[in-house]
Amino acid sequence: MNAYFDKTQFVTPGSGSYYAYGNVPRTISALGPGLDSWDLSIFKTRKIKEFISIQFRAEAINAFNTPQFGAPNVKIGNANAGVISSQVNLPRYLQSGGQLSF
Repeated sequence: MNAYFDKTQFVTPGSGSYYAYGNVPRTISALGPGLDSWDLSIFKTRKIKEFISIQFRAEAINAFNTPQFGAPNVKIGNANAGVISSQVNLPRYLQSGGQLSF
């Protein structure tokens, strides 16, 4: 997470040089690590009488509690260039519920 890309491959051109502004755009579009989130749910419906049924639900959001990291800092010349310092997802949430239909 401390060196997502090699910031030593970028240098600030010297003053008065032919490439005074460099040949890289002002902002670099760097993709961060991919996202991988699993949401799971289980439903069980039982019929009590002819017109009455009950349903139980159990759901898990981010079921495997996998951290998802944000994009790296792309400000070249900054001490934190190439560092990923944020997490963009939520922790695991478990919820359950019921439903009575008639």
